[in-house]
Amino acid sequence: MQSKLLTFITIAVQAAAALALPAGVSNNKTRQQPVTGVYYCSEPNWQGECGHTSFEIEHCTPLPAEWAGRIKSIGSDYLPYQNGCQYTRADCVEAYPEDAVQITFPGIAELNATQLELFQGPGWVNCFTP
Repeated sequence: MQSKLLTFITIAVQAAAALALPAGVSNNKTRQQPVTGVYYCSEPNWQGECGHTSFEIEHCTPLPAEWAGRIKSIGSDYLPYQNGCQYTRADCVEAYPEDAVQITFPGIAELNATQLELFQGPGWVNCFTP
């Protein structure tokens, strides 16, 4: 089971790395944020159907609507300059502790009942730098 998790994490990290622009290439933004992401699965312990969403650090991003109510395990990409992520029901604005789940690498292998309740509707994620 742990080797399947490591394989999934490796794939997620490679996917995030593939999204990075080559050296010297600009995307015409004034300040480019590093890309990160979260991976999630339909069953505990990163089993079942899994997905990955990439986004810029410190940029609140919605998870795909088709995953609402289906996420049973979730984790963040491993990046040395990342200080964890937060999942919220709202669009990352005014998130109260009871309305958010803190996610650090490697993630939450099995969401508890309270966490599962939060994951029933559309969700948003945001990751932070130290």
